[in-house]
Amino acid sequence: MALSIDGVAYNVTLTSATNIITLTTSLPNDIILLFLNATSGPVTGISDAAGLNWQFRTRVSLTGQPNNYNESWWAFSANPLSANAITVTQNSAGGALGGWAAGVNGANLLSPFDGAVVTGNSDPLSISTTNPNTIVFGQYATAVGSPTAGGGFTQLSPQANSFQIAEYQIETSPQTNLSVTMTTGAGGAKAGIVDAIRAATPPVGIIGLATSEW
Repeated sequence: MALSIDGVAYNVTLTSATNIITLTTSLPNDIILLFLNATSGPVTGISDAAGLNWQFRTRVSLTGQPNNYNESWWAFSANPLSANAITVTQNSAGGALGGWAAGVNGANLLSPFDGAVVTGNSDPLSISTTNPNTIVFGQYATAVGSPTAGGGFTQLSPQANSFQIAEYQIETSPQTNLSVTMTTGAGGAKAGIVDAIRAATPPVGIIGLATSEW
């Protein structure tokens, strides 16, 4: 089954402890990802109208800003989402709270991630994968207002003057030390997260059939 992005949403609040990101998807059985920047962090809770079970993935604080975090969270949605309001709460009001929600279809639902998530306070960051079909994601908080995606990567809903970026690239072979960076803003990252989602595999007994046959 081919991996694909199934819906993207972005929102930011500037002086509130909560932010609502409203996501619509069109397909069943998605992994839903959140890439967040909480400047009065960390994130203390996530809930949504569909009642998804949100799980923490990782966080990293920005250089010299111990209460400012990049974070990633995820959930599984068996059904398509219709304007699903995802409420994110950070530690306190007064700082910006923004980020992206994205659906990933075609993922391995029992074990969606390929290897360990990578965090750091510079770019590029690099990741190695073991599965032949993955989506690699990069999220950075930067010193540049409007960063752009690195070569071969696509931005998730580009946001001008946001000082952050989330990007992805679909891979069809295992990767060794794949460099994940930016074009505009390269070298200016203050915190970054790189992660990979792996594709579902054909059911046992029908290996070799075309994708359309299973």
